[in-house]
Amino acid sequence: MNTAGCYDGNVLVTVSAVRPVFTEFPGGAMNTFIWAGMSLGTALGFLHMLHFLSVRLRKPHLSKAKTIWQALWIWGLWALFGAYVLALWIAGAVLLGVSKLFMARRASHDRG
Repeated sequence: MNTAGCYDGNVLVTVSAVRPVFTEFPGGAMNTFIWAGMSLGTALGFLHMLHFLSVRLRKPHLSKAKTIWQALWIWGLWALFGAYVLALWIAGAVLLGVSKLFMARRASHDRG
């Protein structure tokens, strides 16, 4: 860690240069995670959009322009929030594993 200090009147100002944590990945690990989440969100959003279109376009009383507009919004929002969905799936998988482990230990403890 590099530090540099300078005396400014009554106050000693210290500036330190700290190396960022994620320097191994080009653009950083968070950048990679966001790109992975956006890619996943775009793919899932596209599938959701196709399903939405296939269901809604079969109904003759609905506006086609409004249906297409809603489908594009679905795809865009999935792409935008894909990283959040990916993070929630990862957190859910971890919590599910921990809860199953806890329940298995509890069941074996209760059996004696």
